[in-house]
Amino acid sequence: MVGKRSAWALRAGELRVPRPGAAVAPRVRCPGGIISVECAEIFKLLDGERKPESEVAQGSEEVGKAMVRELVHSFLMDLCCSLKHGITFCDPSLGTSGNRGGNVVLLHFLLGLRTAAEDQVVADLLVNILKVCPDLLDRYFKETRYSFVPRVTSAWMGNVRLLKKICEAQPDISKSCKTSEFIPLPGLLSVAMVTTVPAVRNIIMLSKGLNLPSTVVKHSILSLVSMVLRRALRNTEHRLSEATWPRSQMYTLPAAQEFVQLCREAVSEVLPDMNNLVAVWQSLLKQKREPTDGPAEPKEGDVSTVKTRGDRDRSC
Repeated sequence: MVGKRSAWALRAGELRVPRPGAAVAPRVRCPGGIISVECAEIFKLLDGERKPESEVAQGSEEVGKAMVRELVHSFLMDLCCSLKHGITFCDPSLGTSGNRGGNVVLLHFLLGLRTAAEDQVVADLLVNILKVCPDLLDRYFKETRYSFVPRVTSAWMGNVRLLKKICEAQPDISKSCKTSEFIPLPGLLSVAMVTTVPAVRNIIMLSKGLNLPSTVVKHSILSLVSMVLRRALRNTEHRLSEATWPRSQMYTLPAAQEFVQLCREAVSEVLPDMNNLVAVWQSLLKQKREPTDGPAEPKEGDVSTVKTRGDRDRSC
């Protein structure tokens, strides 16, 4: 299936492929949700701890599993991440237009990737799909089984690492800020916020994380806040750049300034109380400077320590 993406019409898992000289474009059945999930299950069946090359070479079965795993990954990357010959398409409004349709097949496939937090290969596939189709971001975070509610557990740390990978793969400057089409400012803001502040990073999540006694969790929350602020700053700077707004025939400088103000207000609504935020940051700096006689607080990524503490909390 090779051709221009604009020449295809995706309808209920079918591709209508134009053929020169044919009165009616034939329909080609493309892989649906069930087939895609079955392919993804191969990751689970073949998943296991990576062994040294010397040990892998001793067993042809392990070599075969690794080969099949790589082939499936390559196939799914082409199928789910290619706008040219895959089953993907991107909604320019990034899902903010109110249309609940979208690429439902691809969304269900993403929701079926339940080992992305533990499996690097699956995580790579998921991150790349959402990078190509950011219109699925909000719906994925709302419907996924991964919990991002702050907890002192290794599972939560794994989920947060996955969240960071997904967010880091998105462009620093929203595509809405580079559009050549006129979009009313409220709509422009909604599109920009999809990649600037994903739905899962809200004031409830961030505030709860800052109030937990764990230094690890607090570091993770501050890292997420820093990512939001940095991305919002890049978008506002781009919109106010003297090299940007004079070229725009739809937006004047006052309009750009209004957009920046709207963006600042929208970001401030999802951030926790600034006094609490600064207090936590200063407290962590103080702990870093003052040596302690007790056991060292685990750093982010020290999963074994976090897991032990989480298990102890659950047993109490």
